[in-house]
Amino acid sequence: MQVDLSKARPGQRLAITEIIRRIVAGEKFTSVVLPTRYGKSDVIRLSSLQLYADQAVSGSMVLSPGGDLRSQIVRKSKLQEMCRRYEVPYALAKKVHELKHTELNPLANDIYLLSTTIQYANRNREDIARLIDSRVHQTGLPFIVFVDETHMVSKTNQWGKSLRAFVDAGALAVLLTATADRADLQEIPGFTYETILRRDQFKKVKTRKGDVVEVDLYKGTESFI
Repeated sequence: MQVDLSKARPGQRLAITEIIRRIVAGEKFTSVVLPTRYGKSDVIRLSSLQLYADQAVSGSMVLSPGGDLRSQIVRKSKLQEMCRRYEVPYALAKKVHELKHTELNPLANDIYLLSTTIQYANRNREDIARLIDSRVHQTGLPFIVFVDETHMVSKTNQWGKSLRAFVDAGALAVLLTATADRADLQEIPGFTYETILRRDQFKKVKTRKGDVVEVDLYKGTESFI
């Protein structure tokens, strides 16, 4: 099977091509930044399907921050639209599954893509890590974990720890977002950050208590990345 990307947006074509190239090369992290409503869902579906059809991966899972996005990835109407747009056989594209509850083998019946929420994956971290480990060892092929709206994940929060556990179990991570910045300035796993400016900061805080003035001095470093 070969996906026809002639009707894809330039950024979608570049993203899909680069995802496939990096997964085949065995890169543990691939980061993709695309504008809001640019078609990240099709990028995920088409990348996972093409790689599975080429027998380059043993399967994929996409983690979304909410139930609506989780369902949208595998919704029949969305899959049919994708198939018409890119001339993809629906008989192949429909082999996706929405993961909401613990299942013995959610990848049975040639399922190539699972869709669930980041919250579910975090609660069931060990089970999903075992699923990935088993799949990789049984097939000898890597397993992809896509993370949609990756800016909600950081290296220090629980979602970031879950992603790390899945990569340690043998997954290759593909991180998609419209922005690589977080409001709390925490770094997102898989993104490379470069410090462009670092400077020392000093702050003096005076507090008057009657006739006494107390002075607190604070010293730190301010970084721009």
